Amino acid sequence: IAESGNDGLRSIDIDSVGSTFPLSSMKEFYFVFAETWLNYSIAGCNSTDKCLIGLHGHVFDISDFVEAHPGSTETLLIESGRDSTLFFESIGHSRGARKLAIGKVAVVNAQCVDWNARSVVNDCDVRRPVRPQKTWGLIKPRDDSLVRRINIPGFLIPKKRSQSRSFGGLWSVRQRIKREELVQEQQAENLQRALGQNLFGGIQCFFDPFNGWQSWYTNRDFQTVYS
Repeated sequence: IAESGNDGLRSIDIDSVGSTFPLSSMKEFYFVFAETWLNYSIAGCNSTDKCLIGLHGHVFDISDFVEAHPGSTETLLIESGRDSTLFFESIGHSRGARKLAIGKVAVVNAQCVDWNARSVVNDCDVRRPVRPQKTWGLIKPRDDSLVRRINIPGFLIPKKRSQSRSFGGLWSVRQRIKREELVQEQQAENLQRALGQNLFGGIQCFFDPFNGWQSWYTNRDFQTVYS
């Protein structure tokens, strides 16, 4: 497998890559879960009844918007149930679309927001910024630390096309997860060829901290299958 980019990943020999699972300690669990919680939490949630999508480290519930999406229902179903920041930004969504997304956030990752974003409408916010009490962990959208800020442009997600927002964590853990993920994706491609089917959206991989690497796909009957 060959992969390059800012993370410094290079060619990978599948047989040489070990497995993170089982986790050896609560400390390791903490750092690994910080890297993998999003895809683990929303894996397979890509139906018209329950449609969750990850953007810039947060989870959005777009169940009531799927059939109204101007880019087609199928597009959202294919990209949901996982982190789809790269796809979202590659399309170049407008500020209106980003504002609409903000109203559908279900879980906020405090490390992936811009706490320095200010509303130019409210002078008080600019001159006397109030520092939040909680700048880490996962927060409900109605949390007191968010209610005055969540609708400020650029706070939750970037105002314009941007790279995925980064968050704290151990670089070594992040690299290990990325390497293992590449291996899992290659194995998923092999499985899809073995099945001989054009699966709806392909096979998606995620790390389950309790059971190790897992995968899921949507079959021809639009049912989620975990493997």
